Amino acid sequence: MYIYFLPIMILFATFCSGCGGVKTPDGMPKLFPCEVVVTQEGQPLTGATITVQSADSPWNATGGTDTNGKAVLFTQGKYSGVPAGKYKVIVNKTVTEKEPSTFEGKPATKEVVYYLVEEKYQELQTSPLEIEITSGGESSFQLDAGKAVKNRIPER
Repeated sequence: MYIYFLPIMILFATFCSGCGGVKTPDGMPKLFPCEVVVTQEGQPLTGATITVQSADSPWNATGGTDTNGKAVLFTQGKYSGVPAGKYKVIVNKTVTEKEPSTFEGKPATKEVVYYLVEEKYQELQTSPLEIEITSGGESSFQLDAGKAVKNRIPER
């Protein structure tokens, strides 16, 4: 009977050892909860990817906006929160549409991708958006990503 009990106890101990949360990598500073609400022309920007990057830190954070334009940020894409510091904010949103085309002389369609955020908000060097995470409690920011655009992404 005890021979069957031992594997169950080992399995239980292994399962519970992971219950303390996600272990962060060595060298990662303490993370603080952070959410960003992004609007565009006064309306919530849904379905956008928000990235915060710092010139002083290798730890970037990302999140996706929901229907209210809110993104909860995760460092390295999986650790909840952001280290304290100053960050530039990058906002990206694209849409894919089908467009009439031809293939071997016959009618067809092809997918075309468009940027829906002005180019300056999409690059670290040109984004005017900045936030500062402090070592206090949760940080919350309201940002505006400029005017709505629909710029075709060049084909490669």
